[in-house]
Amino acid sequence: MAREEKQLVALFDSSVPVFRQGLVNLLTIVDKAERCCLDREMPAAWVLEARLAETMYSFSEQVRTTANTAVAAAYRIAGLEPPEPAETPSDFDEIRTMLVDSQARIDAILPAQVASAGEQVQFTAMGTIEITFAQRSDYLQKFILPNFYFHLTTAYAIARHLGVELEKRDFLGDIGAQIKPVTA
Repeated sequence: MAREEKQLVALFDSSVPVFRQGLVNLLTIVDKAERCCLDREMPAAWVLEARLAETMYSFSEQVRTTANTAVAAAYRIAGLEPPEPAETPSDFDEIRTMLVDSQARIDAILPAQVASAGEQVQFTAMGTIEITFAQRSDYLQKFILPNFYFHLTTAYAIARHLGVELEKRDFLGDIGAQIKPVTA
């Protein structure tokens, strides 16, 4: 396999499956957050509107931003125009629907699309600034992955802060390795 082809496969492998796994793990976090609300007889808003700090996004906004970041990035890496971003969900069912839809959109991206896309990535962020990356790898590694994990981690942290019973494995999900207890 030629060097350039290996780099394109690595770009796909470092993005699309990573986004999908993060969204699957986020769905687990959402399900556990809803179960916590039900068990404690708390309204959904108790989790959905919770924030770590007054000026930060709420749980539902963190979830939405995680999903929108993944979808837009996957499309841009494949040289496609991203679909319109999802709106902030107002309940757990809407969150699940949004996450499943986002997973389907990401699953539609094929390695061949990434291989045939141009190198430059250009877009308008927050409606006010234009950002251009000369290399798709810089876009992914220096901008998208930090943003994706920031919002995913913050959603996890909000839920955990509220007492939702989460473990590190809920955040990591299936890591593709055999895990077993060590015996003495």
